[in-house]
Amino acid sequence: MLSARIGDEEIEADLGVEAVRCDPEEDDGRFSASLSCPNAALCARATWIEIGEGEVRFPRQDIGAVPTALGLATAAGRWDADALLARLDALEARALPEDCAAGDTLVRAAAGWRCAPPDSVRMAPGEIRVSPEPRADEFASLAQALASLEGRHVPPQGTTIQIADGTYPPDGQPAASEPIFIDHPDGARLRIEGNPNFPERVVFRFRDSSGLVVAPGQALGGLRGVTLRSENPEPTIGEIGLSSAGGWIAASRVAVEGFYNLVSATDNGVVIATDSAFQDGGGTSIGAAWGGRVSIDDSTVVRGRGNAIGTAQGGLVSAARVVVTDAGRAGVEALGGFAYVGDARIDGPEADGVQAGGGGVILAEGLTVTDAGNYAVIATAGGLVSVSRLTVDGASRGVGASTRGAVVGADVTIGGTTAVAAKADSSATIHFTRATYTPAGGICFDANQGAVISPGGACEGAESFGIVCNPDLGYLATGAGASCFP
Repeated sequence: MLSARIGDEEIEADLGVEAVRCDPEEDDGRFSASLSCPNAALCARATWIEIGEGEVRFPRQDIGAVPTALGLATAAGRWDADALLARLDALEARALPEDCAAGDTLVRAAAGWRCAPPDSVRMAPGEIRVSPEPRADEFASLAQALASLEGRHVPPQGTTIQIADGTYPPDGQPAASEPIFIDHPDGARLRIEGNPNFPERVVFRFRDSSGLVVAPGQALGGLRGVTLRSENPEPTIGEIGLSSAGGWIAASRVAVEGFYNLVSATDNGVVIATDSAFQDGGGTSIGAAWGGRVSIDDSTVVRGRGNAIGTAQGGLVSAARVVVTDAGRAGVEALGGFAYVGDARIDGPEADGVQAGGGGVILAEGLTVTDAGNYAVIATAGGLVSVSRLTVDGASRGVGASTRGAVVGADVTIGGTTAVAAKADSSATIHFTRATYTPAGGICFDANQGAVISPGGACEGAESFGIVCNPDLGYLATGAGASCFP
C-alpha cells in the first residue's frame, strides 16, 4: 500500500495505490504491479510516498501520474526487480534524515525535511456535532467546536461541523457579543452545516457584534442552512452579518438578518452567499468595496434602511435572479464599483431602482423595476448603466442621466411614470433602441444643458413639453433653449 502526505506539511491520506510484488523465483525475477489512484488531483499534490509499513518513505519526485511514480514502469506495467530495489535504496538514502526513528513521518521544514513522531500529527475528525443539549461527544456551541480544531489539521476530505436545530445561545440567555471567527489555516476544507431545508431552525443570535467573520487570508469552505440574526434594534457601522476582508466564504441557503451590513467583502475578499435570504439591514445590506467580490445569485433582499446592494472602489456584486423589496434607498448602487443584475426584480425602493455614479457600472439584463420613489434607472457623474429587457412599471421618473453619465440599451419598456419618462442633463446621454413609453403623466422627454436623448421609440399618453421632436432623430438641448437635431 502506498500512502502520501498531502498539502504543506502534516496531512496524511491513503492514495488507494497498491503495489503487488511477485515472487522472483516464480516470476523470473520481476515485479508486477497493480496501480490505481481514485483521486488524481490528490495524488498530484503528494509530497511524499510510502511503500509498505513505513519501510520506505521518500519525497515526491515529480510524481505526475502515480503509475509512473518511481519512473520505472514499463509499457507492460512490469518493473525490473534489481532496478526497483536500487531506485528505492537511492530514494531512501536521500529522503530520510539520520535521526529518524521507526514509524516517524517526514515533515517538510524550512531547512529541508525533518522526522516527526506519529503522535505529533493531530488530525481533526470528519464530523463534529453541535447541539443545544449536547451529549458527551458533542459541543454546546459553534465557538467550542471551532476551538477544538486548534492545533489540528483538517483532513483532505474535509471536516463538517453539523449544527442541530436550535437557537445559539439558547433563548433566555444573552445573545453573543462576539462574532464567529474563522481563522483556521485549513478553513477551505471546513464546512458548517445546519438545516439546508429550514435555515430558520438553526439560529445564531448576536447583539452589538458581527455575525461570522473570516480572517484575512483565510477561508470557510462551506456554510449552509443557518440563520445569523442581530438583535440590536439600532445596529451600528461595523456590525456585519457575513464579513470577509481579504478572505473568502462559500455559503448557500443561509439567512442574515438585522445587522448594519448583512454581507460585506472588502480588500479583495470574497463572499458567495447564493440561494439565501437577507433582510432588515441597517445600512447597505449587501456591499463590496476595495476589490471585494460578492455573489448573492438566487436570493432575496428585503427591507433595510439603506441601499439593498452597493459597490464602491472596485467592488463587484453579482445579483442574478435576485428579488429586492422595499429598499430604504436604492435597489442597486454602484459608485466606482460594478454590479451585475440579471433576470431580477426591484420593487418599491424609496429612492432609485438602480444608480451608477462615480465611474461605476451596472449591467442589467432582464430587469424589472416597480414603484421607484425617484428614478427607476439613473447614471450620474460618469457612471454607466447598460440595460437589455428593461421594464419600468411605476416610478416618479423613468430613466435619468446627469453629469456625463450614460444609460444605454435595447428592448426597453417604461410605463406608469408620473414626473418624466426620460431626462438627461449636463452633457449626459440616454440612448435606446426598441423602446416604448407610456407614462401616467408629466413629461415624456426632457434634455437640457448639452444632454442628448435618443429614445428609440415614441412616447404616448402624456402631456409633453420642453422638447417635442421626431423620436427617430433624438433630442438635443443647449443652454436655456431647446432644439431638435439634426
